[in-house]
Amino acid sequence: MENFMLAISPCLIALLVCAWRALNSLWLRPKKLEKCLRAQGLSGNSYTPVYGDFKEMVSMIEEAYSKPINLSDDHVPRVIPMVTKTIKKYGGNSFIWLGPYPAVIILDSESIREIMVKYNLFQKPHFHPLGKYLIQGLVASEGKIWAKHRKIINPAFHLEKLKLMLPAFHLCATETLSKWEESVSPEGTCELDVWPHLQTLTSDAISRTAFVETTSSLLVWTSVLLSRHQKWQSQAREEVLQVFGRDESNFNGLNLLKVVTMILNEVLRLYTPLPVIDRTVQEETKVGKYTFPSGVRLMLPVLLLHYDVEIWGDDSEKFNPDRFHEGVSNATKGQASFFPFGWGPRICIGQTFAMIEAKLAMAMILQRFSFELSPSYTHAPYTIVTIQPQHGAHLILRKL
Repeated sequence: MENFMLAISPCLIALLVCAWRALNSLWLRPKKLEKCLRAQGLSGNSYTPVYGDFKEMVSMIEEAYSKPINLSDDHVPRVIPMVTKTIKKYGGNSFIWLGPYPAVIILDSESIREIMVKYNLFQKPHFHPLGKYLIQGLVASEGKIWAKHRKIINPAFHLEKLKLMLPAFHLCATETLSKWEESVSPEGTCELDVWPHLQTLTSDAISRTAFVETTSSLLVWTSVLLSRHQKWQSQAREEVLQVFGRDESNFNGLNLLKVVTMILNEVLRLYTPLPVIDRTVQEETKVGKYTFPSGVRLMLPVLLLHYDVEIWGDDSEKFNPDRFHEGVSNATKGQASFFPFGWGPRICIGQTFAMIEAKLAMAMILQRFSFELSPSYTHAPYTIVTIQPQHGAHLILRKL
């Protein structure tokens, strides 16, 4: 009997340790974090063990994605429904439960910039213990590993290297546009869902260049918005023809496309590739007037900041590339409020290349086609990593 008790004791101790850890991670720690946040004036739903707000989030997403919206409707609630509902219910000082982790919604632009600059204190969360093994590379790595990867990859995105990649991307775009031309009827028109074609263009370019974390998303929403706003499409085409005529685009000429750049920046504002950026607090840290303990998540809804009326004016929901006429700094009134590629040391390494590729692709499209929304187009932006058209992007193309 004594030997039996000696044998079972380690097992019992192990079970007790596991039970304690489970109790701590799924109840005691979340409730402690909740108490800390509420003491500082932050509000949110009460913690539900294990799931947090996940069930409600899934339900809201399914409902939002079940039906399209009108072109004139605000697409933000469809893209980030839980965030918009939480802010409407509790105000700007609120939090959401991502399982047992409270995620504080940060709306202040200066705080967002501080969080993205201090990347060692605020790192990307891994909700699954296998996350760091399943998702590797520059995007997922942190600390010294990230610094090493960034140092290795950075030379590939030097401006001179990007110039060398343009011919390969030009070839990819030419092949895609040739397929579009083959689809045109004898009358010179065709209806086409351009979204899968742009995705294929992305896939082809990956094998030949370093095609970017977002370019196909930028191109498809630019095509949709220019289809709606024919005046801007005409201005962009006039600029492209003035710079290149019918000739092949070149790097130096791309830098002269001011109107096209304004349009792309406005598209990035309205349909920013990553609508929400998540970070986790590594150690107790003060941000603005709040002190966040280790384990708290921070949710940075970049998309909401891009629609802030105080920064962008009463027409913040409107497509108005003119707001970027004097550059990003003037458009944002000197505030840190435009984050399409992130901010700080971890800003997207391929942002310059993404803009170059987008300019080149749009220039080639505008040289060859005019386009408008098809009657079959269904407006349904949704998020799968980036903001994408749920039901494609059906356009009517007219060969020029």
